[in-house]
Order: sequence, then C-alpha cells, then structure tokens
Amino acid sequence: MANKDRSVVETGIVLGVIVLALVVVFAVGLPRWHKHDVGGTIALPATLSGGLTKAGSSELDAAILKQEQNATQVMGAATSVAEYTDAKQSTGVIVQATRTPVGALLPVASGTYTRVGEVYCLTDTSAQATLCRRGSGDLTVQVTASDATSGASYANEVYDAIAHKKF
Repeated sequence: MANKDRSVVETGIVLGVIVLALVVVFAVGLPRWHKHDVGGTIALPATLSGGLTKAGSSELDAAILKQEQNATQVMGAATSVAEYTDAKQSTGVIVQATRTPVGALLPVASGTYTRVGEVYCLTDTSAQATLCRRGSGDLTVQVTASDATSGASYANEVYDAIAHKKF
C-alpha cells in the first residue's frame, strides 16, 4: 500500500513539473518591456491547511531549485516553488509564486474552466490535474491540485499569506 501512495505522489510531482514547465513557456510570451526585479525571493509558508507541509528530499529540492532558477531567469522575476504533502503522502499540491502580473490560463483540449472567488482554475481531465491561479499587481500564485475546490482554497491561502506576510 505504501508503494501505491508513493506512486501517486510521484505521478503528481511529474505532472506538476510538466505543468510548471508549460507555465514557464507561457511566461516567455509576457511583454518584454515589463521588467521586474530579479533579486530576492518569495517566502512560501512552511505548512498549509489540511495538514500539508513542504515536502523535501535532496532529489526533489534539486529539481525545484532548477525550476525556480529557470523561471526566475525566463520571467525576470523572483519565483518560488514548493511541493506540499500530508503525513501519509497521499495528498499533495504544488505551489508556484512569482512577482509578475497574472496571466491567462491557456486552454487544453480536454479542459474545463472554473472560477472560485478570485481564483481561476483549469482542470485538465486527461492529466487528472487542476491548475488554479490567483494574482493581483505583481504577485501571482499558482497551485496544481487534484480539483478546483482544493486548488482554489490553497491558492487563496498562499496568496493571502504572501501578500499579508502571515507566516
């Protein structure tokens, strides 16, 4: 049973990295004239509601660091990425925060859009993942989750924590 849970989490990580790579590609399309300060970092909360904590391993940390560096370089803005899981590693989300204006969610062939308050979500039924995004001014938070309800909830939680420095 532990292998099944680990397999689900690993699949989630792979899907999250793929979605993150797509977001980075999209970011290249942002207007080049809108430059941001590359310096600094965005601190993400250590824990999220529902008992989720930042996951970490040397392999995962190296992959996340590579994604952060690539996104920061391409977008010209500070970017932070983290994976959060529960104690059993059966539930998890991937969070990305960047100091750029919010962009549109690009359509996918098998996707549906949802709006939950200030959060826009795109559920890709072929990948069984939902990408939720909230942004304002120069802060954008994006969460990859299993569904729009939890994705929107975590996007709001992280956005509010960063915007109001609640941690």
